[in-house]
Amino acid sequence: MSAPNTAPAAKKVTISNKLKILVVDDMPTMRKVIIHMLKEIGLANASEVDDGDQAWIEIKNAIKDNVPYELIVSDINMPKVNGLELLEKVRNDPQTKRTPFLIITVEDQTYTVMKAVQLGVSNYIVKPFSPNILKDKIYRIFAEQKE
Repeated sequence: MSAPNTAPAAKKVTISNKLKILVVDDMPTMRKVIIHMLKEIGLANASEVDDGDQAWIEIKNAIKDNVPYELIVSDINMPKVNGLELLEKVRNDPQTKRTPFLIITVEDQTYTVMKAVQLGVSNYIVKPFSPNILKDKIYRIFAEQKE
């Protein structure tokens, strides 16, 4: 299995500007930056939480309300429940196991990346990054889902 960021160029895919996205990061500034970048690339339907524990509550509540998240964008290093633990919860739950999950982190260590791949991450980005990189990674995720 190859690492998610080594995939071939994304195929043409259309993503709704109403795509429901959850941004998970313990740094308020980083959440704002990610949400701003999402808006720049035409994806303005994003909510935010500050750790994996709150994210899991938000994810389950959205399912209960019949408006599940369609993409999760998460940092790795967070208090309480980190991004890898959240990814594991998402992948182990039948209601969320197919939800696209993008990790954004400062870590590019092989172990962390391989652990995320083993847990089923859809793709990842190493900080710093541009809106174009974010857009490319999101489009790759949805292109691969259509295959």
